[in-house]
Amino acid sequence: MRKSRFGLWTVVASFSSVFLVSASSSSLVPSENKPPKTSRAWIPSAPLTRRSLLLGCGPAGALLYSAALVHRRQIEAQKVRNNGQAARLRGGSGASQMSVVDSAVHVWKADPAYPFAEGVSPPAKDATPEELLAMMEKNGVDKTVIVQPICYKWDNSFVLDTIKKWPDRFAAVARVDPEDLNGVQRIEELTGQGFVGVRFGPVQQEWWETPLMLDMLEKAAELRVPVLLFLGKDGPSTFPWLLPVLDKVPQLQVVIDHMADTDPRDPKQVEALLELASRPNIYIKVSHVWALSQEEYPWADSMAMAKQVISKFGAGRVMMALDWPVCQMPAWPGGNTDYDTTIKLFTTEFGFLSAEERAGLLGATAEGIWWKR
Repeated sequence: MRKSRFGLWTVVASFSSVFLVSASSSSLVPSENKPPKTSRAWIPSAPLTRRSLLLGCGPAGALLYSAALVHRRQIEAQKVRNNGQAARLRGGSGASQMSVVDSAVHVWKADPAYPFAEGVSPPAKDATPEELLAMMEKNGVDKTVIVQPICYKWDNSFVLDTIKKWPDRFAAVARVDPEDLNGVQRIEELTGQGFVGVRFGPVQQEWWETPLMLDMLEKAAELRVPVLLFLGKDGPSTFPWLLPVLDKVPQLQVVIDHMADTDPRDPKQVEALLELASRPNIYIKVSHVWALSQEEYPWADSMAMAKQVISKFGAGRVMMALDWPVCQMPAWPGGNTDYDTTIKLFTTEFGFLSAEERAGLLGATAEGIWWKR
């Protein structure tokens, strides 16, 4: 017998139609309720239920009813497991405690309708929205910010169609060519299409310091569109030339990806990262904990830095990012983990946080940036 959600009831429906047609001659019909011979249909005195219908059909009906009951109990048990995971992640017993928001993943699919960019090695395997949604359901994640992947470069079509299909679960950040002379207009177009952020990176000094880049940052500030900056490995080394440009647009909301990929074993880099907290328009993604560490889970060396970041920036300026599927790629800037383990990190290894800090990290900050506009 098929185990699909509707396969069982397809069989039942077919069986039921046979039963109803032959009901007038069935021993199940009490004699006083049998219709006159001239009647063409029998209407029972009490409404039929699936239980009474199936149990009244002999051994075959009882078997169908038992299978349906087992199937329903399996579904209910899975819902309990999912709700329990969500409650643990939120730190409370009810869904109303807080939203859980992942601030960075990527999706892509080998599909001729969405060709990968020329000159880019195609990903080894797909990372589809459907796969992502299944992991979100399993782990109690309410919403996710999809960041345009590099494999599509500046063609944001696949991500755009994804957020149109699931607008309640996904928000999206676009990528714009930093050297496109029409970049300012492009930011306006993408924002009008529904994107709620723009990402630049890996940031390079030769185009970062141009008047064109400043124009694009000013347009993003005007539109109240957050700008994400992927700085690359040892990101604090970019600060001497990165920050003077940002200081020209103090009203711009800036999100630094992956804790600037700071080396947790370099005190000067860590100090430079923490000093960003003096600029109130800068937010930090707590991510790449696994990629920056030289230890096994729970990556104590980079976790120590994450704790400093959360303490310095405060609950309202930090957010978790799982960076799926990059988190499971073996080479930097990837990781040696997977979606479930990164969620486990935030669930079990951040017990030192206050309730306010936990709420900010797990969802409140990201939701405030990308959903409450």
